[in-house]
Amino acid sequence: MRVKLWAFKDRTYSFKIKPPPTSWMLKRASGVNVGAAEIETNVGMISIKCIYEIAKIKKELDPDLRNVSLDGICSMIIAQSRGMGLRVMENVEHVELIAVKTKGIR
Repeated sequence: MRVKLWAFKDRTYSFKIKPPPTSWMLKRASGVNVGAAEIETNVGMISIKCIYEIAKIKKELDPDLRNVSLDGICSMIIAQSRGMGLRVMENVEHVELIAVKTKGIR
């Protein structure tokens, strides 16, 4: 989990919990341990359905993406997955489903 922390001069603080990075979700969903070290090297595959599910999670939990359309978030995730060396396919069996509890995280 990512946390943004603000410390103030009066010794108070504020923090915001953010969801895991997109790269972590992509690696978990595709079953890959490490992304590609070189450009145009394929290390795994991921389905469009899985990218859509990640986009829904990011839209719901990430305050920076709440005003971005779901199509825009999917485009960003597809670009990132290609940069990591993941081929985007229509039908790929999921190695592991992403389970993120949405209760209590805002």
